[in-house]
Amino acid sequence: MPQDTPAPEQTTSLTLSSGNVAKIRHLRIKHYLDFIRVMDDEPGQAKFLTGLDPDNLPDRDIVAIVEEGERINSEFFAWAARRKSRLERMTKSRLEDLPAPAAQA
Repeated sequence: MPQDTPAPEQTTSLTLSSGNVAKIRHLRIKHYLDFIRVMDDEPGQAKFLTGLDPDNLPDRDIVAIVEEGERINSEFFAWAARRKSRLERMTKSRLEDLPAPAAQA
């Protein structure tokens, strides 16, 4: 019986301001929860997507990496929006199920 071979990680190349080339990861479902941890941290996103230390990159390269990462991983961002919407609906539903606070005398 043949064994499943994991698909190779896909990357997209981006030329940085220094002339060096960064390889930006295409996110797979298994990466989504890890990526959510750095979504609000652009230097963290740059590191997650490329493995490069953001302390060694100029701000314009960090921005370019993040923008390219968003472009090539648009399916992830659609998934994240759907997940956020589901969580909001669940939270709202649970809040509506709570008993009303007792009236104070």
